[in-house]
Amino acid sequence: MQSNILSIKTEKLVVDGCEHYKIVSIAGMNRDSLPKKYFDKSPYCYMYDGEMRVIINSVHKCQMTIKVKDIISIESFEVLSKIIQTCCDKLKNINKEIADMKEEWSGEKTIIFK
Repeated sequence: MQSNILSIKTEKLVVDGCEHYKIVSIAGMNRDSLPKKYFDKSPYCYMYDGEMRVIINSVHKCQMTIKVKDIISIESFEVLSKIIQTCCDKLKNINKEIADMKEEWSGEKTIIFK
């Protein structure tokens, strides 16, 4: 039932004596397939036009766009990974709320007016 919001395949490399990740592929859910409630509060992330968009703070317009072939320092990737995990946890909770609501709000109701 629950699909991954995002997956990132990387290649490890060393640039100027520092460890980095090169983005090899990105896959995930696009904006239209996510519940509207997911976007009510940042952070959130989604795929758009082959890129990953990570909205860290929507009020202050703080965001990242990650593309295939981007090279990211290991430190930045660790921060990015924590933000993405927060987004995934938020989506899991929202999807559980929606599933619970559907379960509670099911069946029939007959109203008789006289």
